[in-house]
Amino acid sequence: MLYHTLCIIPLFITHALAALVNVTIDDQFGDPSTGQHIAYSPEDAWQVGQTCQACTAKPTPAEDAYLGTWSDASFNPSGNATNDVPGQVIKASVSFTGVAVYVNVILTGSETSPDGNSDFTFLVDNATAGAFEKSPDGDKTYHFNQTIFSMSGLSNTSHTLSIEVGHSGNKSLVLLDSIIYTVDRGDNDSNSTSTTSTGNGASTSTTTSSSTSSTPSTAGSAPTSSTSLASLTFTSTATGTETPSSTSSGTKISAFGRPFVLGLALSLCLIV
Repeated sequence: MLYHTLCIIPLFITHALAALVNVTIDDQFGDPSTGQHIAYSPEDAWQVGQTCQACTAKPTPAEDAYLGTWSDASFNPSGNATNDVPGQVIKASVSFTGVAVYVNVILTGSETSPDGNSDFTFLVDNATAGAFEKSPDGDKTYHFNQTIFSMSGLSNTSHTLSIEVGHSGNKSLVLLDSIIYTVDRGDNDSNSTSTTSTGNGASTSTTTSSSTSSTPSTAGSAPTSSTSLASLTFTSTATGTETPSSTSSGTKISAFGRPFVLGLALSLCLIV
């Protein structure tokens, strides 16, 4: 009996798995891919954290912050004249194109100088998407690279993220370090090649063109979840509270390594 080996190797798999890229927007240097900068308001409430002499928050070591920078602001209730804008909600916003977004800050449990109370509200495309609240516990340690909001399952289109501080009416601190978004850079029109081999050494190659969009569909409303990390508690309507697999700008995300994918493809060989 003559056996023929039929191998169908979808070469496009590796391309598809490597399409997601993390981009980090620094609080001061902005988006390295688009040049977009975070918009802060009211302007008088925000300070360049790492060089601010009047700020009571002094995170150390400063180099632990992303690119060594952070933006400092405090919400002060009406009648509290510690800054020029008492009673005004503190805001930071930025636009991005991607399927997921994350917010990283510096946190402290200090009760005075500074008051480390946290009161964040997050909006995506003008809709409330989550919140983070934390009361100070007296621990004056500064905790860097704290991801307090994440949202995935977005369509790979333009979105606006807004961060607001002070809706509870209590004095609140924000030390914004970076915003990370994940963009799908896969081609909407892609070619895939399949190779068919037979036991007699002959082979044929077929190239097909696909116009199927690689843009993920918009996720439906996810149930509100609450996650506790030690003394930290945040709520979000995101599809998960996971952090991105890499915080480096321009880093490709892949659930599987390239050798695994090739092995998977070869495993599709059938004996007929």
